[in-house]
Amino acid sequence: MNKKKIIFLSWVGIVIFLLLVFAIFVSSSWNKTKKTSNLKDLTIWTFNTNKDNFNSFLDDFKKDTKNTNLNIKVENFTDYEEYNLALASAFAKWEAPDIFMLNNNEKSLFLEQATWIDPNIVSVDNLRTDFKWFFGDDLIMSINNWDKKIEFLMWVPVWYEPLGIFYNIKKIPNQKDLQNFSYIANLIRQKARDWFAVIGIWWWRTVKFVWDILAQFFMWIWKNSITSISSTDVKNVLTDYEQYFSWDNNYEEINTNLFIKQQNNIDAFIDWKIWAIFAYPRVILDIDDKWFSKRLLRAVSFPEFINESKYLIDYNYFLLNKNTKNIEASYAFLSYIFSEFWEKKYLNHFKYLLPARTWLYDELKDDFINDNFFVKRKNFYNSTIEYSSFDKWIKFIYDNNTKNILDIKENTKSIFDSFITSLKCKTKKILKLENLSNNCG
Repeated sequence: MNKKKIIFLSWVGIVIFLLLVFAIFVSSSWNKTKKTSNLKDLTIWTFNTNKDNFNSFLDDFKKDTKNTNLNIKVENFTDYEEYNLALASAFAKWEAPDIFMLNNNEKSLFLEQATWIDPNIVSVDNLRTDFKWFFGDDLIMSINNWDKKIEFLMWVPVWYEPLGIFYNIKKIPNQKDLQNFSYIANLIRQKARDWFAVIGIWWWRTVKFVWDILAQFFMWIWKNSITSISSTDVKNVLTDYEQYFSWDNNYEEINTNLFIKQQNNIDAFIDWKIWAIFAYPRVILDIDDKWFSKRLLRAVSFPEFINESKYLIDYNYFLLNKNTKNIEASYAFLSYIFSEFWEKKYLNHFKYLLPARTWLYDELKDDFINDNFFVKRKNFYNSTIEYSSFDKWIKFIYDNNTKNILDIKENTKSIFDSFITSLKCKTKKILKLENLSNNCG
C-alpha cells in the first residue's frame, strides 16, 4: 500500500471518528432535552399566584414525570413593584430563577433576559389551532434562517382573566341592569338617594384594580398603549368615568371609612354598602375569606360599551431564563404545563382562571370558580366582544401611581396628564436608554 493511500485512509478514519463523536454528542444532547427523570433542581418565581395551589400542582408534576426527587424552589410575590426590583437584583447577581413570570399588560425590561423555547418542546402550531386567538399576537416570534422562517414561542400562557362584575342578586335582581353602561347609569340615577351605593368605582385608593378599570376606559376610545394617550384623551376618559359614581356624602363617607380601616371596595361589597364591584374572577378568594351568602352572589361579564372597541384581559405567563443552568428541568416543566391534559390539571387547582385553550374553555366553562358559590367561569366571558392587552409599558409605575393621583379631588385631570407625560419619559429611559439626562419629573 503506497504512502498516499495510507494517508488517505488515515484521513477517512479520522473523519469517520469525528462523525461518530458528533453523532454521539447530538444524540446525547437530544436525550438531555427529552429526558424527564432524574432531574435535580428548579427555581420558579411567580406573581400573584396562590402558593399552596401552585405547590400542589408541582407535586403532580413531579409525580407524573417521575421526578419525585426534583427540588423545586418557589418564590411567590404579591407586590409587582417588589417583584420587579427582586428580579432586577437577581439578574444582576446571576442568581435569577430558571423560570419566571411576567404580565401581559406591559413591555417588560426582563423580556431580554428570556430565551426562545425549542419548537420541539412547545409547538407554535398548537398555539394557533388550540388557543384563544388573542394569544397569538402577543406570543409568537420568528427568525430567518437563510431562506427559511422559523417560528417559536418566547413564553407560555396557561390562563387568562377578563374583568367582570360581582353583584348582590337581592339588590340587583335583573342582570340586564348590568349589561351595558347605559343601563348602569340609569340604575345609579334611580338609586342616587339611597344609602347604598350601586357600584364601587368612586374614589380611587379604595377601589381594587382601579388601574385596569381605567385602562378599559382608555381602550374604549381605541387606545391600547399608554404612549398613545393625549391630554384630551385623559380629560375625556375621566369625564366619562365620573358618570358612574357621584360625589355625594354617601360615597365620600363610605370611602373615608374604608380608608381609615385600610379596607377597599370588596369589603364594602361584602358588608352590603355597595351592590356590585368590577373585579377579576380571582376576587372570589377574597369574598370566600369573609362571609357572604352563597345564594346571593352572582357574576356577569364586563358591561358593553357603545362601540366595538376591545376589552381588557389580564394574564401572567412563564418565561425561560436564557442563562439557566437547569435546562432539562426547565424544559420538562414548560412542556408539561403546555400540554393539554396538564393545563386542565393546573386549572383544577385554580378554578377561577379561564383556560387558554379554546376547546378546554368549552369543556370547563360551566364549572364553579369556587365550591361555595354559584358563580361559573362562563359568567365572566363574552363571546361577542374582542379581548386584548393594554400596554402600560412599566406596569408597577402605572398601577401604583394611578390609584394615588386620581384620589386627588382638585385638578385631577391635569395631575394625571402630567403623570402620563412623566411615565412616557421614564419608559424611554428604562426600556430604551434614551434621553438619560432628562428629568422626568
